Amino acid sequence: MATKSIKIIISIIVTINSALSQEGDKINLIEFDFQSTAYEKIATDSVKTLYNRQKEYYFKNKEAIHESIYNKAISLNYPLDELDFHIIPKYRLYRDAEKKFNCKSYIENFIVFNEPNKYLKVLIKAKDNFIGVVDVPNYIFEYQRIYTPDVFTIHLRTQYVTSYLNEFVFTNMSEYKIIQERKENFFFELYGLDNIIFEIDQNSGLLYANYFGMFIDEEVVPRMLANEFIRKYIGEKIIIELAKGNYKDIDDFGSIIEFEPCNEINKNFSNPITLKVVHFE
Repeated sequence: MATKSIKIIISIIVTINSALSQEGDKINLIEFDFQSTAYEKIATDSVKTLYNRQKEYYFKNKEAIHESIYNKAISLNYPLDELDFHIIPKYRLYRDAEKKFNCKSYIENFIVFNEPNKYLKVLIKAKDNFIGVVDVPNYIFEYQRIYTPDVFTIHLRTQYVTSYLNEFVFTNMSEYKIIQERKENFFFELYGLDNIIFEIDQNSGLLYANYFGMFIDEEVVPRMLANEFIRKYIGEKIIIELAKGNYKDIDDFGSIIEFEPCNEINKNFSNPITLKVVHFE
């Protein structure tokens, strides 16, 4: 199975307006290592396990599987050794964002880029085309592990089939074409925040948000600076809830927390945070 190890060091350079200090401009440099080997191992092990379990289950229960799902099953249509992966890490937010984040904050200051727990989205490729996606860990079962760790019922076993095995199928991946179009940039997600892919532009070092989905009522600009996107469409409440770890209340499985855009869009940010991604083959 072909995987490509890329060691990424992300340096966040924060420039503070010299008007705030008589000492002149100050630069706060934060460096950390994107542990590509660890992410790749998790992705490979997870997809391999899912592939084998789906194939075994579908062979034993063919008559119980709807034909439309059976015919698109990745394990039945693509040899395992011909699959390749593109990894999108998912980062959480520092807990202090619960008290410190507001509509004037920079989201970059609150992202745990050195996340010790590896959360990721695995884009599955065959012949250079994206054919499917797997979240690791699976949202549903991760929530159940957190909120109801002592419960595992027949209902959950059924849910394992319907929400895990049956979703490992050929899927329209058109929303991820941006990754193929801008391969030089670095993409990631915030854990618990669906339909948005964050992107570090290699040339400018700025952080962008790419939106796809339907959870915002009005027409949305598909790509804009991340902080502007958060202020205009998301608001501070969602960010605070993410920092608290209330992912279950935000996701697509019955969200009860609504997006509340900031009342005033503060565009007076003359010194944005820039992120520099350095690749080592």
